[in-house]
Amino acid sequence: MQIAYYIDNQRTDMRIQYLIELEESMDKKNISSLIERRAQEFIDLAEKIWERPEVALEEVYASSLQMEYLAANGFRVRNVNGLSTAFTAEFGNGKPVIGLLGEYDALPGLSQKVTAQREPIAADDPGHGCGHNLIGVGCIAAAIAIKELIEKGILNGTIKYFGCPAEERFGGKRLMLNANAFDGVDCCFSWHPESVNKITKETFRAIYDVSYRFRGTTSYIAADREMGGNAVSAMELLNIGVQYLRAHLNDDYIIEYCVTKGAETSNVLPEITEISYALRADNTDQCKKLVERIGKIAEGAALMSGTTVKPEITGEYYSELYNEVLGDIVYRNMVEVPRPEYTPEEIEFADTLAETIGKFPVDRTKSYYGIVETQGSMHRGVAKQDRISYKPASDVGNVSWQIPTAMFFVATNPIGMPMHTWQATATSGSSLGYKGMFYASKVMAASIFELMEHPEKVEAAKKAFNENFADRK
Repeated sequence: MQIAYYIDNQRTDMRIQYLIELEESMDKKNISSLIERRAQEFIDLAEKIWERPEVALEEVYASSLQMEYLAANGFRVRNVNGLSTAFTAEFGNGKPVIGLLGEYDALPGLSQKVTAQREPIAADDPGHGCGHNLIGVGCIAAAIAIKELIEKGILNGTIKYFGCPAEERFGGKRLMLNANAFDGVDCCFSWHPESVNKITKETFRAIYDVSYRFRGTTSYIAADREMGGNAVSAMELLNIGVQYLRAHLNDDYIIEYCVTKGAETSNVLPEITEISYALRADNTDQCKKLVERIGKIAEGAALMSGTTVKPEITGEYYSELYNEVLGDIVYRNMVEVPRPEYTPEEIEFADTLAETIGKFPVDRTKSYYGIVETQGSMHRGVAKQDRISYKPASDVGNVSWQIPTAMFFVATNPIGMPMHTWQATATSGSSLGYKGMFYASKVMAASIFELMEHPEKVEAAKKAFNENFADRK
């Protein structure tokens, strides 16, 4: 590695010797020390966000806290037009520009203390049951480490942190892409808490959130129901049609729904009803075709009921466009960076939590991934890249269709324990979560170090992206 620095007559021999020693010692393997020495700062950030959970597009405290911290550390912080809780923070100049995708929104109804039994802090309040308090701060820790190396002249380029709201609903990164927030970025990285350590190789499904609003005529059912369109019937007809459609879909598809506006009383037909669907498919093209099919069913329901229908896409999550070059870099660093070691108290906590989900999901996960390296209920190995047990959705997928992107899972939960649960809220506020967060930050920092030290790998990632994108058109 070469460091470009200018020695003038004012530099002392001690300063020169320091720079020479720094050049010899600071490499990818010991970049972890830059994160470890500020560990308590990062824990404090993650803990504060965990203690004040905010749902999608309401993350005022979390976004402000992160913006203030990054600005205080020399980053150029900017808001994203049209999104009050989205921002970017960058340090450095020139190419390559490497992005880190942070998140901080919580989930409704998942308030929970850091205990191994169900104990909400406040009933019905939100909680970080998907660990987004860890995701953002883990990315910030990696950004701070890279910033210090750019500042010292060890690396060249720009590190850019993206404060991304509303991953759980609305797809905040999709909205940020629409606002051109990602323009000029060469590659992106992110991570997610899970129960296994693995790269996400085409793990993410596509998901479209679509609402259908039917408009009929308000009427008194006993006297004049023939006077207008029946918006309740329209909603029911749509749902019946969708249930029959399920029989013609394979396992690549999942359809979920909820009634978001129905009748308030049984003897008055409402003017408006609304039903919302979450439509999942293995890839984006499949999902778009499913949206079209259900749209036609909705039109038929409106025709039969004498109503009108207005569909609205409220969320659009693309399937992952995997980048082989970045994926290989991350996987190698996941293997090379030491995984967390746990105290007896942490293992006892994890084991007790594991008992709350039963034996089946634990055994299934172990069998599927061939997990052998464990410490109690926690995974300590790195699962193979090509093994996928289930397919969640993330708006990281949207970014992957615009920019070469890599994402990976880190074990912050006991093996087999799902996210979006009170148990995940508990681990996200615990030392299990923080240890996973630091492992993730070190993997990302090492991967970015590798790209900035070898810019030709950035070009290779772009080439792989262009080839992969062309194949998907």
